[in-house]
Amino acid sequence: MEELLAARSRLRTKATKACNDLRAYREGDRKALDQDQLALKLHHVEKIYAELQGLQVQLDKQGQADETNHVQTLEDEAFLGSRLLTRLEKAEEAQFRAESMKAAGSADLKSSLTVAIPTFDGDVMRWPEFWELFSIAVHDNQCYANVQRFVVLKSHLAILPERH
Repeated sequence: MEELLAARSRLRTKATKACNDLRAYREGDRKALDQDQLALKLHHVEKIYAELQGLQVQLDKQGQADETNHVQTLEDEAFLGSRLLTRLEKAEEAQFRAESMKAAGSADLKSSLTVAIPTFDGDVMRWPEFWELFSIAVHDNQCYANVQRFVVLKSHLAILPERH
């Protein structure tokens, strides 16, 4: 039983150090946070938590209750660390999606100006049909800037409008 108590004491010391290390890392500069380092520190806390839980089960059977809050502190730090890691991963994923959308939009600029809709030949009876297609393909498309919309519209007019 003395060995178990000594082992619990060593694990409590490790728990305190690991929790302090994780807390300091979490509360440090957010821009300097590395997901892998955070995941590693979180892994160490969870490992110590599992060891301490297993050891405490043995001590509970022998009537040696744990009157400290080390287990609760480990749980709290593991939870807060995992929440931060999740937020960092989601932020990185969102940034990657935004960058890939931006890159795809700028790389595809020339081909995006080639729109497969018929040209408008000046027949006012066909204007609603033309405008409906143009609106769907170009006018309501958020990928186009206003100038691009104008250029595409002008390129799809077969004749110049009459001036009176």
